[in-house]
Amino acid sequence: DAAADALVAYLYQAPPREPQWTAEDIRASQVQPHPLATLPSRPRFEADPLNLFVVVESGDHHVTILDGDRFEPIARFPSRYALHGGPKFSPDGRLVYFASRDGWVTLYDLYNLKVVAEVRAGLNTRNLAVSDDGRWVLVGNYLPGNLVLLDARDLSLVQVIPAADAQGQASRVSAVYTAPPRHSFVVALKDVHELWELPYANGKPVAPKRLAVADYLDDFSFSPDYRYLLGSSRQARGGDRAGQRRAGRLDPAVGHAAPRLGHLLEARRALGVRYAEHQPRGDLGDRPAKLEAVEGNRHRRPRLLHA
Repeated sequence: DAAADALVAYLYQAPPREPQWTAEDIRASQVQPHPLATLPSRPRFEADPLNLFVVVESGDHHVTILDGDRFEPIARFPSRYALHGGPKFSPDGRLVYFASRDGWVTLYDLYNLKVVAEVRAGLNTRNLAVSDDGRWVLVGNYLPGNLVLLDARDLSLVQVIPAADAQGQASRVSAVYTAPPRHSFVVALKDVHELWELPYANGKPVAPKRLAVADYLDDFSFSPDYRYLLGSSRQARGGDRAGQRRAGRLDPAVGHAAPRLGHLLEARRALGVRYAEHQPRGDLGDRPAKLEAVEGNRHRRPRLLHA
């Protein structure tokens, strides 16, 4: 159909000017409605503070905090547009960090049920990761193609790290995860054949160790000891994410290698049914809100539900 082809060509044409989002823009966007230092250090509710679920509702852009023992809502608040389905937690389970697809990062205090701070780290954000010491937040962006390092206490900007390979070829960021036993962030790059590791045990994680990989990586996961990773590429033959391969080997980590918790499929199904019975109707009339994800804030928090 000629009209459809014309629409596709229009949508894919290069903009007259590349959109920019600078360090100055990031700093100017930061807000702190309830600074952490001003909030009580004890939970304001009776539920177990280390047995909560954070329910991301993508259909009406809200988040529900759910008591993990009784499966009853404790709080519900409006979120930024199109939150990523994997909120991340501070090591003590008190703070939760959200990233929206349009670049906003939100820091929420589960003890006081308040937004602590927000900042716009980019224009098109993939995801974020929190260091296992609770000190840093690293945000990976498609647009502009970079990493944004934030202070985990107030989301203030620490440094912008351009995403480019050793030859200077620019790239988008596919995924960012933390590797707790290694005390480092690991980053997949969308447009170059490199994987990065950014250690933070001895300071700011701003100097990447570069690992050459055979393909462009869209996402990855770790082996239980965090020594190996399994990457997936949309370029792989056989369809989207069909050709998974070993992308590389990380150097041996110092210290104890903690085993990684797997997905709890039966708990996932049970929780989905139980929460559907208690789910608020939200802002969509009689239609229940669509769930993006449910995450628990227990130590070494397993992902329990994707809806």
